[in-house]
Amino acid sequence: MAREAMTYFNENSLKRVYHDQSALNAVFLGKREVLSPAYNFISFYAGLGLNKEVDPKIVHFTGGSKPWYYPGMPWHGRFIGVYAKFLADYPFLAPYLKMKTQQEIDAMLTLDKKVQFKSQLMMPWRQWLRRRKFRKYMKAT
Repeated sequence: MAREAMTYFNENSLKRVYHDQSALNAVFLGKREVLSPAYNFISFYAGLGLNKEVDPKIVHFTGGSKPWYYPGMPWHGRFIGVYAKFLADYPFLAPYLKMKTQQEIDAMLTLDKKVQFKSQLMMPWRQWLRRRKFRKYMKAT
């Protein structure tokens, strides 16, 4: 499957928005199983505080705020030290882990605070509903 995915990626990457994910989706179309979210624990789940309810095995860092540079939600800087050590050990990988300036990080933190405040103010029930949906998903897998 890896060879098929790479072939698809190489032949179609300019036509697809989600490059690697598009290749995997195409190759595994109709050949998938629903797994526990512990094996695809996304940033959204951490933002709901659900990492306390499930022991993540594979963490999928979704969204624009990547944990190697961002100290805000949902990871609160938990992985910054790990990535810094990784880059110190393997500096040739630095071009692939794009870092943000402190000014960019500060702007992201400010925006996150505004979005969180607005969400809580306008839709206070939303997190509760999303947690409930996640718990149903956990029971089903």
